[in-house]
Amino acid sequence: MSLPTRVTSILGYWFGATFATSPVENFGLWYGGAQETDDHIRATYGEWLVEAEDGKLNQWIEQGPYDALALIVLLDQFGLNAYRDLSRGYEASAKAAPLTYEAIRRGYDKVLPKPMVSFLYMPLMHSEKLDDQEECARLFEALHGAPDEFATEHRDIIKKYGRFPGRNKVHARENTEAELEYLKNGGVF
Repeated sequence: MSLPTRVTSILGYWFGATFATSPVENFGLWYGGAQETDDHIRATYGEWLVEAEDGKLNQWIEQGPYDALALIVLLDQFGLNAYRDLSRGYEASAKAAPLTYEAIRRGYDKVLPKPMVSFLYMPLMHSEKLDDQEECARLFEALHGAPDEFATEHRDIIKKYGRFPGRNKVHARENTEAELEYLKNGGVF
C-alpha cells in the first residue's frame, strides 16, 4: 500500500507503524490525555490541522479509505488533543462529522480494520447532535454485534441534556440544575 507521506505519518502515529495496532496497545495514547501527547500533536501536526480546519485537505476523502481516515483522525482526535479544553477542539471535531458520513457512503468502513473503523465513527460520538448520536450508536452496534457502552452513554447524555454538560465551561454555557447534578455526581461528558 503506497500512501502519501502525511497520511502515513498521521496513521502511523495513531495506530502504529504497521497500522495493525490492537486497541489495547494504544489506549494510553488514545485516551490518556497526557500533556506530552498534546504537545507532540501540536508540534508535529499543528500546521496540517489548520489546513484541515480550513478545508484545504478535504480532497483526501476522495483518495481512499486510509486517506479519509487520516483526515478524520486529524480533525477529530488530533483537534481535541491539540486544542484540549478549548472550544476550537470541538469545532475541529465537528468538521469531521460530515466527512465521516461521506466515508461511510463510500464504503470505507467496510474495508478498514475494526480499530480504525471505530475512529472513523468517533466524530459522531463527539457530536452534540442527537441524529449523529443515534447513527453512532447504530454503527457501533453493527460493528461490534452488540450495543457499545460508550456510544450508548454519549447518545443518552445528548437525549437527556441536549448537549454534553462537561463542555459547558469551555463553551461559556450556563449549566442547568440537572447538568450541575450530573457533573457533581462524576459526569464527565
